[in-house]
Amino acid sequence: MKNVYLFIILCLATTTQAQSMKKYVLVEHFTNTRCPLCVSGNKTIYAAINSYEDNVHHISIHPSVPYENCALFQYNTLDNGARQAYYDINYTPQSFVDGEFVSNRVLAQNLETKILEKAGLQIIVSEGEGADRNIDVTISSEIDYPSGNYKLFVALLERDLEYDAPNGEAVHHDVLRDFLTAPDGDDINLPAAGENMTLQFQVQIPSDVAIAEAYTLAYIQNADDKEVLNSGTAADGTTSRNRNLTQAAGLTVSPNPVQSTMQVSVSNEHVIKRYEILNAAGQQLRSVPLSGILTQMDVSVDDLPQGTYVIRLELAEGFASQSFVKN
Repeated sequence: MKNVYLFIILCLATTTQAQSMKKYVLVEHFTNTRCPLCVSGNKTIYAAINSYEDNVHHISIHPSVPYENCALFQYNTLDNGARQAYYDINYTPQSFVDGEFVSNRVLAQNLETKILEKAGLQIIVSEGEGADRNIDVTISSEIDYPSGNYKLFVALLERDLEYDAPNGEAVHHDVLRDFLTAPDGDDINLPAAGENMTLQFQVQIPSDVAIAEAYTLAYIQNADDKEVLNSGTAADGTTSRNRNLTQAAGLTVSPNPVQSTMQVSVSNEHVIKRYEILNAAGQQLRSVPLSGILTQMDVSVDDLPQGTYVIRLELAEGFASQSFVKN
């Protein structure tokens, strides 16, 4: 279930970025399936997050308090326990926003302010579908960060987990299932200004995690002062709650690798509204709106240099994406 760490690519960015990068606020939400107070407290937390879903990433972590027999804590005591120890969690529910404790009472106001911030680095996540997944995490910097104890976390989450908990909650959101990195994060040297780096992971989705609900969240944290620099998921650019329909839509890209033209198709019950092509750094190279009832199309890539790219389709109900190689 754990990742296989493949390689790091360090290269010059292809463009000079004139402005600060989009900041996705990270909410680390500690809750417990046996905690009665969590029912009302979690409603407050989710109401605040849902108001800013285009700008917020959320992860729910289940510590051993107040009830150690919480099923979601017991599912992965190592990773849940590591975050519990790092923040010294002794009650639930509570939230940490970009590494800083924020009470439920002022969470909405805090997020309203935090979403206005910009970041000095960007995290782009690209991941496949199915039970065996390849995950690319690309980090691009526009500033030189001072030396620090920086950690990269790549978490496997279950977006909407249906489980009738003892406290009455039936659906649990963005549940931490596994860290593909070490529980305390992997050491990382941040790229210099104008450079980027790509890290690749592989994961096998556990049989007791719904494949359609599984996705990865990556974030970088300064372990010394707890500041989260930025975070990313493959759904960024749509909404954090928009559905990844890659598997359900039956997206196919052929041939892959491709030299000139590839055929892109989805199943008949889905309609392609727009397609985008992104480079390995997550930069949008092409965005083409489409009209009519379109389930397949030919896409020319003659103008692209050799390399790895992602084609992302905007569908009526969500999105689908697939990486491809241009030879």
